[in-house]
Amino acid sequence: MALDRRAQTVLQTVVELYITKAEAISSGFVCQELQEKFSSATIRHVMADLEKEGLLYQPHTSAGRIPTEAGLRLYVHELLSPRLQPWDRSHLEDAVAHAVPHDFVEQLGHGLAALAGQMAVVAVGAEALSHTVLYMEGTRYLVKQPEFSQIKKVRQLLHLIDDRAQMLGWLTRAGANEGVSVTLGKESPLPDLACVVSKRAQANRGCVTVGLLGPTRMNYNRLIPMVEFAAYLSER
Repeated sequence: MALDRRAQTVLQTVVELYITKAEAISSGFVCQELQEKFSSATIRHVMADLEKEGLLYQPHTSAGRIPTEAGLRLYVHELLSPRLQPWDRSHLEDAVAHAVPHDFVEQLGHGLAALAGQMAVVAVGAEALSHTVLYMEGTRYLVKQPEFSQIKKVRQLLHLIDDRAQMLGWLTRAGANEGVSVTLGKESPLPDLACVVSKRAQANRGCVTVGLLGPTRMNYNRLIPMVEFAAYLSER
């Protein structure tokens, strides 16, 4: 979907405010962020157009707007310019600096989860799922997210985490392409859950898949390069 620069700026602002605030975003919030670029009337008009295009929606008539699955997907694939932050790089390097080979993957997953504040997953092994070892770290970060505050959603989440075959199947599909992949919405086993994944083929460990699981409003701009670098470290 082609958006002009103005619409791209407004959509990006709405998504990034939503990532931070975890609530519907009013035009007033957007105006505060973009007051030097566009008038409040222009922002309201653009947000209404983005809603008509199916990129934003209004959960309640008196509420602000939230990005739709299509809006998040457009944001991830077309509006981001992710770069690894120096602090994130050094923290991940420190997490595995003294790890011995037999616990390297666990240390990597632990460091990634703590740094990202999301659930980290690392799958190691052959292409056959039955011969793949799955490490998961940071469930506590997921259940703290407002998206999973309801008991029913927590149960669905824990059921997914306990279902090794389903989790591995999802990671395999998510990491089917080279580089970093983002799956969310209909591609995810749970509608509120997203995954950032990077897969590397290695001679000594077989295939290694590194990922982060979190709500669909994850900070993709920061987490995409973090996952990519963690996958690079797994080659050591």
